[in-house]
Amino acid sequence: MYLNVVQCVLGGEGLSLQLRHICSYLFWYCTHHKKEALLNEAILLVGNFVVLNDENQALLESGQRSTVVQQ
Repeated sequence: MYLNVVQCVLGGEGLSLQLRHICSYLFWYCTHHKKEALLNEAILLVGNFVVLNDENQALLESGQRSTVVQQ
């Protein structure tokens, strides 16, 4: 996997907000419906999105409601 390409594409304007919403929903869904395998994949996706990338980390830390990081 080309990590920098994935981070650049998913971190693009508009798409990063959608990724944030999708991950937020997946975290909620997986914890309420005991979907451990899907939760693990969502966590891996978030990890790959933010690893060694300050801008993407800031995207997931921002927000008024509980952030993706806090969930």
